[in-house]
Amino acid sequence: MIPAAARPLQRLPRPRSSAALVAAILLAVSGGTSVGALAAEPNSLGNTPSGRQVWRISDYGNVQLAPREPGAPENQHPARLQPDLLKAHLEGATTLVDGVQRPLFAPDELDADVGPLVEAFGRARPDQDVLLVSVARHEGNFLVAPTAITARLFVANGRLNIVVRDARTDFYDKVRGTNMTPTWHMGSRTTPGKAVLARAGASNTRPDWLVFDLAAAPIAATPAVAPEITATSKAAPMPAPAYVQPPAPPAPPAPPTAVATPAAPAAMAPAVAPAPPKAPSPPAAAMPSHPALPPAGDAEQRLETLKRLHEKGLITREEYERKRKEIIDAL
Repeated sequence: MIPAAARPLQRLPRPRSSAALVAAILLAVSGGTSVGALAAEPNSLGNTPSGRQVWRISDYGNVQLAPREPGAPENQHPARLQPDLLKAHLEGATTLVDGVQRPLFAPDELDADVGPLVEAFGRARPDQDVLLVSVARHEGNFLVAPTAITARLFVANGRLNIVVRDARTDFYDKVRGTNMTPTWHMGSRTTPGKAVLARAGASNTRPDWLVFDLAAAPIAATPAVAPEITATSKAAPMPAPAYVQPPAPPAPPAPPTAVATPAAPAAMAPAVAPAPPKAPSPPAAAMPSHPALPPAGDAEQRLETLKRLHEKGLITREEYERKRKEIIDAL
């Protein structure tokens, strides 16, 4: 029997790091529908020996590979996508915000998203979807908190599919106030999301689901339909009501020329020709007692715009009250 001191040392398996263990658990239980903590971790989180699974874009944004939704057919993965064509397809997509179609992505947002997306599609297996969390100041105003786009992407039948759960996830203030890692709910083939998407040249499977034909050239993106109203932009003044002077009535005919009469006897006063009748003066134009009221719908829209600017902190309380009184007084 070999003494314990003389026995050769056996190499024990190295314990997994806590970060890698948490990543494996999250990746296994996410099911592709809810992704939390991944955005705030390093790039290596979620990577496996079979290849990279997570690409960090920003402090909260990331691209990752997740199991395909249960019951969905196999994807055409891996897929080799051209970065410029992928960006051209996505940058023309719009979403409905407060009743107005606005660009889905901010102007420079796709510059950071496209590279990780292309690499993820190139590594994805047929049983995996690509999940995207893209964070930006989507309203084009640095005073407005960032919002997130949460989407699921996959290639099937030669077409790129993007399903957006929420195009404007409001998370930033809550995360900053609580220091809690956000939990993202991704788009789903079976459960409709909140987004309402549109894109010229693409088709809609659902309002939240766009399909791009990868064999077709993307149509050039059009500018936003309605520009954002800022505090420095002023509403055009209401035009004063125009009054048209009615035409003057035609002048009456000239009175007949007086005919000289024979001289009367000295005792009689000479005959005096009657004075010609006065031409009737044209009737005065009927002026309304007050100018026409502005349309109620226009005043309501101006009040709503003014309220939105004040809530966003773009105008002061005094400016808000003064402009509000002007609009109400105009009624």
